[in-house]
Amino acid sequence: MGDLLEQSLCYEQSLPFGIRVLNKKPDNFHLESSGLHNEGILRSLASMESMALESDETDELRLEIQRLENKVDLVLDMLMELASRANPPPQEVQVRFNEYALEWRGEPTVTPGQWVELSLYLNPRFPQPLLLPGIVDQNDPNIVHFEELTENFRDLLSRFIFRQHRRLVARKRGST
Repeated sequence: MGDLLEQSLCYEQSLPFGIRVLNKKPDNFHLESSGLHNEGILRSLASMESMALESDETDELRLEIQRLENKVDLVLDMLMELASRANPPPQEVQVRFNEYALEWRGEPTVTPGQWVELSLYLNPRFPQPLLLPGIVDQNDPNIVHFEELTENFRDLLSRFIFRQHRRLVARKRGST
């Protein structure tokens, strides 16, 4: 079942990552509330990313908008620093994931076939994790197959991964 990581584009990065063993499959209320939580995080991260301004705006307006965005970014960074101190994220681990599964490097701490909830922090400026329910792979205890995720969330996660991939490609082109 590790083939799920081959079905679409993957994002590979060292990120704060946690795993919590569940005694059973999460109930529908938990799945629905964590699904809404996850969708909100991905939407917030997308809105935090700088968007290109339309070309009909004047240079003066563009500079004013940039100045305001810089101030908002500064306040956001300060708030996130305070939030991180109050509730520090888990240790960073090398992960590779797509909208179907996640694989991490390190000693396995879970049993194949076990239900788990992964905590994955995608951006240090936004210290709230995705909460991803899944089942540990039968053949590799360092792979979790996401279960009970909505199509909407899978789509948002896929878009996030694509944006990260596009940035990586752009950085590589810029460095050559």
